[in-house]
Amino acid sequence: MKILGLHFETHESSVALIENDKILFAASEERYSRIKMDESFPVLSIKNCLMETRTQPKDIDIIAISGFSPLKNWFFYLKSFLIRKLFTKGKYFSIFERHSGTNKVVFKGIVGFFFNILFCTGLPQFIYIYLLKRLQIRPLFKGFRGKIVYVSHHFGHSAGACFTSGFNDALSVVIEGFDWEHSFVIEEFENGRFKTVSQTPWPHSPGSFYRLATTILGFNYRRHAGKVTGLAAHGDPNKLYEKVKRLLFSDGLNMKTSPLVYTLCQEYVLKGDLPGYFAGSSKEDIAAAFQKRLEDVTVQIIKRALKITGKNQIVLSGGVSANVIMNQNIHEIDGIKEIYIQPAMSDSGQALGIALYTYNEELKMKNQYLKSKRLNNVYFGPGFSDSEIKEALIREKVKFIRSESIAKDVAVVLADKKIVARFDARMEYGPRALGNRSILFHAGDKTSNDWLNKNLNRTEFMPFAPSVLIDDLNDYFLNTTGAEYTAEFMNITFNCTEKMKNQCPAVVHIDGTARPNIVKSTNNSGYYKIIKEYKKLTGIGVILNTSFNMHEEPIVCTPEDAIRSFVRGHLDYLAIGNYLVRNDKSQKNQ
Repeated sequence: MKILGLHFETHESSVALIENDKILFAASEERYSRIKMDESFPVLSIKNCLMETRTQPKDIDIIAISGFSPLKNWFFYLKSFLIRKLFTKGKYFSIFERHSGTNKVVFKGIVGFFFNILFCTGLPQFIYIYLLKRLQIRPLFKGFRGKIVYVSHHFGHSAGACFTSGFNDALSVVIEGFDWEHSFVIEEFENGRFKTVSQTPWPHSPGSFYRLATTILGFNYRRHAGKVTGLAAHGDPNKLYEKVKRLLFSDGLNMKTSPLVYTLCQEYVLKGDLPGYFAGSSKEDIAAAFQKRLEDVTVQIIKRALKITGKNQIVLSGGVSANVIMNQNIHEIDGIKEIYIQPAMSDSGQALGIALYTYNEELKMKNQYLKSKRLNNVYFGPGFSDSEIKEALIREKVKFIRSESIAKDVAVVLADKKIVARFDARMEYGPRALGNRSILFHAGDKTSNDWLNKNLNRTEFMPFAPSVLIDDLNDYFLNTTGAEYTAEFMNITFNCTEKMKNQCPAVVHIDGTARPNIVKSTNNSGYYKIIKEYKKLTGIGVILNTSFNMHEEPIVCTPEDAIRSFVRGHLDYLAIGNYLVRNDKSQKNQ
């Protein structure tokens, strides 16, 4: 049975194709359109999915769409607007924001009120998402004779995480903004069955809480929550903790937010300045207080849920579970044997999640259930042959050589402290670069965070992540037991050993943690060989790994994307397939 999952109801449109329990393809539209977090109908990724897997529309049995049916979804748009109005006692009304920095467009007065009512009742969203976008389905699938089903946004997260965790008895926690109804959902997952433990109703929302911090600190709330996490380590959480404590708290197994979360956000957008509630506070202290409060409340609730359910394995998903420091705190809860975070934990993972959920529902009709299986890797995107890569290099008029041993050649230039962009095999699914679309550098230069970000036109507060050989994991990190699997996908931090701090300061954060990508010969043999060869030369089984892209661009997808970003980023070498490109201009500048 072939099931195609489509997500386009929120940001990060995506597509995934499975055949029974085998994942054939999964990718986000942004990688093709080159528009960060693209929410348009995933035309380009659908076309590539069908081409890469040699699938015809007539071969597809089910198309699963993330979200509710059109009329039901319109109802939820309207319901959410009215709930938020009541929650803030009429003080909050939706406004228009350009999603970049602090630029705002605010509609005021009677006309503004009319536009706010129109947009917040969901009519334009309904027209755009469920009429205009859906009109594009049939032309792309001529010959499709299967059925179309709708799957709740929530199950896109929970099923995507649970069925790829390898756990058949676990506590599933979805932590996000909201799924039109809920924002923090705890379930028992046992052998393909889900049993609800608690559901926090929206507008109470950990995602909205953290969005407030992201917004008032001047960041794009959809893209830059990770910057708040990184900035938090530079501040003192205790200076503002009591104020922030009033904004988020627990109520049994539910998470509660104050109406102030929404009105303070509105105050910032209307004034373009820090809300009076936080007047005189530093950005670092604000970030630290929000981060600590999120950790404290989440850990508190999960401890209660573990005690009630008796579970010792935990699965996390939803956009807020991209918070790697929070994940470490959850991992360190007494009694948790193993933790797993969905590699595509945000809405980009919806397409795969709903496809797996739909297959499980089909099996249930036969009194069977889908078994959870660990992922060997998440290289589910497009791949390119050496001949295709060579054609692109010639087309882009780039000088190159074919390497007889690309792993050794890359290791040599890394040991020579050169920057290498690596493009190889199939593209990663999810937000992390895991070696196939990565920029690599030695981890011993503490200043690399500043000058490498400058070359890439980035502004970051988090250090770069380390890729580390599985053999050396415990030499460099503490308390990793039970989190090794999820660390393959760079979704959790660990405290670093003194050896790590001394040898690899470029990938250790100010708080003494790092977010590793564990590399094994079985999950990426080519990347493993590079680090292995590098270790032979240097004695260190760790290299710096950051995503291969320019600032505010998605991770590169095609050879052409890679060549363009390589040249613009002033990098030293490009290892692309079995070819090596040297940037002579970069060499001269050093």
